[in-house]
Amino acid sequence: MRRFILPLILMLALVLSPSGASAGEHEKEIAKEIGNQLITLFHPDAVKVVISNGGSFAWAETKGAVIEGIRIDTMKLRAMLKEVPKSVDSNDKYMLANLIMMSEGEAVLLEKDVNDYFRKGVDTKGFTNLNFDFTPSGFTAKGIFTAQFIVTIRIRLMAKGVLGMRPDGVYLEKTNIYVENVKQPDSLTKMILDRVNPLLPFTKIPFPIKFKSITMDDNAAVMTSNPKLFTDGESWSWKK
Repeated sequence: MRRFILPLILMLALVLSPSGASAGEHEKEIAKEIGNQLITLFHPDAVKVVISNGGSFAWAETKGAVIEGIRIDTMKLRAMLKEVPKSVDSNDKYMLANLIMMSEGEAVLLEKDVNDYFRKGVDTKGFTNLNFDFTPSGFTAKGIFTAQFIVTIRIRLMAKGVLGMRPDGVYLEKTNIYVENVKQPDSLTKMILDRVNPLLPFTKIPFPIKFKSITMDDNAAVMTSNPKLFTDGESWSWKK
């Protein structure tokens, strides 16, 4: 008789417990709606979203997201949700702002993508063919700046500085402007920097996100809080 008891218990457990297909369906739906919102906001090439079991945390990764015309090579986000939502609607433009309590992020900004932005010449704030050269110690940029005063001025300039991070974006900081190898006065430097700063605004990210540091190498600038992916959860992904 005993030998029949264990199989019977296992059979009842399978019948009475939620099926593998239904377990985690709510988290998958939340992941999908968050992913759709990220697609609408940032027009990336690919998105992956993971919702932790229980729905308290969200992890999101994008490839090729666009913020104010500048492509972000990769972006990662670990977010604490305000509460486990019963439902979410990706058509609600305030959905992410209402859902996310706080988040830590990482964004990789390639030198190539910054230069592509200025090469396109669309709303580049008076700069033409501004070309950046990233290094571990900062950047050098060369290009043409045009501005309208009483007359139109058009100058070929060079800038040397570093990329710095502020709460509202990535800025050109500690920057000197040179024309014909002559360092320009602070008043002209400020006027030119005010046109381009912030280089990458965070104000277009409609939820709170924290970056602790920014580092540069010969190819990219990395803003990060070193977010860590959790191990258990339900995921949703998309790519063009």
